[in-house]
Amino acid sequence: QELELRKENFYIKDIIRNIVNELKDIVKEKKQSVEIRVDDSMVNGDINLIEKALKNIISNSIKYTPEKGKIEIEADKDGQYVHILVRDNGRGIKKEELEKIFEPFYTSEKGGVGLAIAKSIVEGHDGRIWAESEFGKGTTFHILLKRVGK
Repeated sequence: QELELRKENFYIKDIIRNIVNELKDIVKEKKQSVEIRVDDSMVNGDINLIEKALKNIISNSIKYTPEKGKIEIEADKDGQYVHILVRDNGRGIKKEELEKIFEPFYTSEKGGVGLAIAKSIVEGHDGRIWAESEFGKGTTFHILLKRVGK
C-alpha cells in the first residue's frame, strides 16, 4: 500500500534521542545501558513515520535484551545514505527465522507487525532495512535512509 509522505529535512540524531528518552524508564527498569553514537546526518522524509520505524526497532532491542544488557545505536554517513545500526546483546534470532521477521503477522516472538511496518516505512523512503543475528548472542538491525547534503 502506498504511503502518503509529508517530507521535511531533519537530523536523525534528534529522532533517536527522542525515542531513547521516551523509552528510558524501561531501560532503567531493566538496568540496561544504551550507547548512542550518531553523527549530524540529515534526512528528508516523513519525520513521524521514520520515528515510528526506528522506535519499533529500538523498542524490540530493549524488549529482547536481558537485564543489564547493552544496546548500541549508531548512525554514520555511507555514501548518499545514513547507515543506522541498532545492535543488542539479547537472545538473537535463529537463522531460519531471520528472513521472515519482516513479513506481516509473522508469529515468531521477534517478528510481528512492528517490523513489517518498519520495513514498509523505510522502503517507502527509498531505503533499505535488514538484520544480522547470532542466536544466543544478539542482533544488529541495519537501516539505510537517503541523506540530505554532503
